[in-house]
Amino acid sequence: MLAVFSSPSRYTQGKDATDSLGSEMRNLGLDGPALILAGNSATRLLAETWRRTFAEADIKFDVLPFGGECSLTEIERGKGAAREIHAQVIIGAGGGAPW
Repeated sequence: MLAVFSSPSRYTQGKDATDSLGSEMRNLGLDGPALILAGNSATRLLAETWRRTFAEADIKFDVLPFGGECSLTEIERGKGAAREIHAQVIIGAGGGAPW
């Protein structure tokens, strides 16, 4: 059996890495608009950072609050939001259930 692993050509992580999100996107040629699909905690903790990093990179963005459970309804809601703002990039923020 053939196994294939594919990864991005650039991977960034570290303390306060989100501060560089706008410039990292620009370096990759991603100029938005961006749709951020985010849970409540991520939005509370990162909203100001998103405003700053995307303003510095001159990238428009919108935040769609995650509905809490992945479902066809939630996927369609996300697709509709992305279409509405003509998103070229979709960013997931948060992760994990509280249980």
